[in-house]
Amino acid sequence: MRRTLTLVALALLPVSALLPVPAGAASERVASALETEIQPPAITTYQITQYLARRTPTLPTPATGADWTVEARRLRSRTPSTRS
Repeated sequence: MRRTLTLVALALLPVSALLPVPAGAASERVASALETEIQPPAITTYQITQYLARRTPTLPTPATGADWTVEARRLRSRTPSTRS
């Protein structure tokens, strides 16, 4: 029974989006929805930091000075020159 009600509600959701709503009422609803704090900003910052940290590739670690020089040349060749 509950599943049927859920399916009916989901089926009617797109229809309700097509109903006309006065512009002022819509903007007031949006404004009030955006004012509601869902979670503290510190939690959001932590979650974004964790998300990005998992997806950031590790940088190569050259073992010797010669490796550093080769890597520096490679990076400089890929970077546009700022000299005139």
